[in-house]
Parts: sequence; C-alpha cells; structure tokens
Amino acid sequence: MATTNQETPFSADSLLVRWLASPRLRRQGSILIATLLMLLLLSFLRWNFDLQPLEASLLAENFDFEPYLFGVAFQELLVPIVLLFLFSRTPLFRRLVTSEKREPADTLKLILALIVLQLLFGLYRFGFTRFLDGSQVSFGFFFVIVAGLLGGWPAGLILGLFSFVLMGGMDILLFHTAETANLSFADILFDYFLFRPRVLGAIWLGTVIGLWAELLGARRYLPANALRMAIVAEVSIVAFAMLSEWGAEWYVTILLPNVVITSLALIFFVMTAQSVQAEAGRQQADQARLELAQAELALTQAKLTALRAQINPHFLFNSINT
Repeated sequence: MATTNQETPFSADSLLVRWLASPRLRRQGSILIATLLMLLLLSFLRWNFDLQPLEASLLAENFDFEPYLFGVAFQELLVPIVLLFLFSRTPLFRRLVTSEKREPADTLKLILALIVLQLLFGLYRFGFTRFLDGSQVSFGFFFVIVAGLLGGWPAGLILGLFSFVLMGGMDILLFHTAETANLSFADILFDYFLFRPRVLGAIWLGTVIGLWAELLGARRYLPANALRMAIVAEVSIVAFAMLSEWGAEWYVTILLPNVVITSLALIFFVMTAQSVQAEAGRQQADQARLELAQAELALTQAKLTALRAQINPHFLFNSINT
C-alpha cells in the first residue's frame, strides 16, 4: 500500500510558505528581523565599549520638562515642515497621496526630492550649530520618517542611508575634526558611523517606518497612526543612543521635546496629505458631474436630431391630409 508524505499544518516548510505568500506577514517579519539586528548591534557595542548599565535613578532625574529645549526642537523642525508644505503643492506629491498604484518613476522622484530637502535641512542644522552656536535637540531624521511614510521601505531605506552618511559626516565636521585628522578611513568609518547607533538608527528607522506604512495602507495618513509612528521613532532612536553611547543624561533630557514636537510635525504633515486627498476627491467629483452633464446634453441633442429628421415636408404633408 503506497504511503504519501503530507505536511503537517505547523511544519517549518508550511510556515515558511505562508510567510513568503503573505505580504503582511513578510512585512511584519522584516520589521522583527531589522529590530533584532539593531539590538544585536547594540549588544556588541555595549560589550566593545564596556559600558556600564544604565541606572534608573539617572533616567528619572533627567526626564524633565525644559521649555527652552521645546523651543529649540520646534525651531529645528520648522524648516522641514515649511519645505514639506511647499513640496505638498507639487503634482508629484498629489500623485503619491492619491494614486492607488504608484509608478516606479514617481518613487524615484520622491527619493531624489527628499534627498535634496534632507541636504538643505542638514546644511541648516550645520550652520545653526557652527556659526550661531546653537544646540541640536532633534536628531535630524524627520525626512527619513516622511520617506518611509510616503514611499514605503525602499524610500525609507535610501533616505536612511543618505542621512547616515550626511549626519555622521557633519558630526565629524562639527565636533571631531581634530580627532579624525590623523585617523585612517577605516577608523573613521567604524568609530564615527558604524559604532554610532544614533546615526546608524536612521537606516533602521527608514526601513521600519516604511514597512509599517505599507502595512497600514491608506490608513497611514490618519493622525492617530502618525502619532504612533512619531512616538516609536523618537523613543527608539533615543533608546538606541542611550544604550550604546555616552551621555545618557542628555538623551533622557531631549526625549520629551523630541516626542512632542515630532508628533505635532508629523500630524500636521498627514493632515496636509489628507487635505490634498480631499481636494483631489472634490475635483474628481466635479469632473464626474461635468462628464454626466455632458453625456445628458449629448443624449438630448441626439434625440432632437432624430426628431428633426422625422419632421420633414413629406411627413407634414401626410399629416395634414389625414
């Protein structure tokens, strides 16, 4: 009697097939994998630098309300908000937030546009810190969040990589020029980029926010979801920095301003997207009504033409003599 090998419902092969076949499960699994890789890196950094465990009392003492830091954070994010508002007036932005199927060319244009905006934002932060002797409160990754929100994980990943290079380079130019003058390229790469989760976190952030936005679909533009994204983004980046870099007191101090200001900024951005969607919906409705009116007018004209064809001299003569 022949026997057949049947997969059990919970076998490894069947679970893998289900995971590969389900876009939702793939995205959820990718978020988990990206986060685990980041945590492994943090563990390695703590071991490599022999960092001491964080003390709960240290966190409680420095978690406070500082109005000045709120003002600085607002000032820093005001620039990207203005730039994004101007970007929202473009046909590209309109297509991105209203089209159900996105063209690859539009995604590429989005990435290039956000790279330019991130570069302008980075230059503003550089000038503000270098020449005006200002302090940086935000991490400068707002455009990375927007890239993931608008373009999914590919756009978020690319903007994260660009910000990783940009912010790391500006960090060296601002604070560590003398220290890096005699270092090799490999030492600079490892010490100021790969071993800086505050900078490396931009890659994780863009990827995870992009995957999350794809899971949400059209619901990504709801203010409640924007609030969740902003909180997760800021808490995660601050946690990465606290767990593997020195200066944990400062990161605890800037946590609340970053969470509040980034949340408000991202909510404003998604409400702008909703406004563009509503305007596009009204225009589509007006266009549909216009097309319906034109169709009704064409039908009426066709009926009149047919009626005129019937009313001819022979028809009138026959009607009079009957």
